[in-house]
Amino acid sequence: MIVLLYLLACGDPPALAQAPDPFTVPCEGVTQVEINGCAADSLHRELQRLEAAQAAAMADAEDDQRELLVRSNEAFEAYRTAECERRRGAYTGGSMAPMVGALCAAELTRERSLALESPL
Repeated sequence: MIVLLYLLACGDPPALAQAPDPFTVPCEGVTQVEINGCAADSLHRELQRLEAAQAAAMADAEDDQRELLVRSNEAFEAYRTAECERRRGAYTGGSMAPMVGALCAAELTRERSLALESPL
């Protein structure tokens, strides 16, 4: 489990990588604090990607679709918050909790970005 979480925070080893991803940056962290920082950085990059995807989707949306897009973005944020609190809960009080929460949010944010970036 720890190895999987580390791989999520730090990126896949080159042999396992499927395609270059500009949002994945190798983690040089060794301590849990450093790995937590890498996870937070991953989340930050994914949030930037989502912001760009949302702006592009809003610009491309017809007038009657914009309100639906706003509502779906709000629903996604509520889901992401609840789901990541659930996942992080297993590590409450532990040094891995911040990493688990950040990686969860990064993963779900990436999925939302991909959905918005995909043509309808």
